Amino acid sequence: MNSTLNPNLLVEVIALRREYLLPQKLCGLFLADRNFSEAFALAFHHQGNVRHHFNESRSFRNPNFTVKTKSGIVFQFTKEYHVPALLRIAGRLIQVHDGDCPDEKWVEPFFEGLDENKCLESVGSNCSSVFIEKYFRSHDVLPRVECCNFAMLNGLKNKTIDTLLVQSYSVMSNESSGNDEQVRVTNIEINCYNLRVNPLKGRGKTLKFDKKFFKRLTIFGKINPENAARMIACFRMAEEIELQQVIIPFQLGWKPMQEHFDRLKSHVDKVWQAVVVPSGIVNVTALYTRDLPGTLMDMATACKTHLKGYDVFTDNATRAILKKKQGNKTLEVRVALFETR
Repeated sequence: MNSTLNPNLLVEVIALRREYLLPQKLCGLFLADRNFSEAFALAFHHQGNVRHHFNESRSFRNPNFTVKTKSGIVFQFTKEYHVPALLRIAGRLIQVHDGDCPDEKWVEPFFEGLDENKCLESVGSNCSSVFIEKYFRSHDVLPRVECCNFAMLNGLKNKTIDTLLVQSYSVMSNESSGNDEQVRVTNIEINCYNLRVNPLKGRGKTLKFDKKFFKRLTIFGKINPENAARMIACFRMAEEIELQQVIIPFQLGWKPMQEHFDRLKSHVDKVWQAVVVPSGIVNVTALYTRDLPGTLMDMATACKTHLKGYDVFTDNATRAILKKKQGNKTLEVRVALFETR
């Protein structure tokens, strides 16, 4: 290999390989190119396309230690084939981690680099407890943890997680379990498709957290009005609560237009009653979408008649928007009515 190859060009070549570099080839590049350490460090800031892929969820089957950059470039090390200098660079510059991490002497340069790390953004649900424990040797706060099993939080003691992202569909699975001791969590985010129950509290699967350190709850996915009200009440101690998709249900079959709107207003009133109770900031967005017989003009007329306080307009649907505000509490209701086809 040309010993003067441009480090940025070398990173591009590595990223566009069909296969990621095996440990033997990684060691060979280090020995052959005097600029490789610089290129290796630049790889952690690479923002271009990456052609090869690696499945972290299957890494437990692989004895190699795998490090992945934020853009997806994969580097692997083994006890037989590793470069301490590269391991140290990887520990210092790694931004995301979601795999196994052997607690062996040859990996210590990586942990030494991790002690100096100032750019870690998150760890995934497959991240080993070894990585988390080593990170906390010299850090008090873990920026972000994606969690599918609360048991992965055991042993954190007095350390703090800034943001805990809960994947509700995985937390509620039979393989998941609760954590043994309370953890310090500042922000909780719940990512779900259709949330019908509280994913943080279940039989044998409850998240134990110290409410003194808790500040913010965000629910990204769909949640029905009844469960939205329960979640707001359950986390009323939070400084801020945000629910982005409260889905207001509709009645099946043909019903008079006014009956649809009466049901809508009933759900909105229940959500608003829950919103105004906490002392902190509460922001809720509620959505009501359905097809109805009739023209868009007829629907617009009905909305203006029955939905007082809503702004009504028509594009590809008849839309009505209500914005309620009381102090630091807001509720926005978005109605979209489409013609039945």
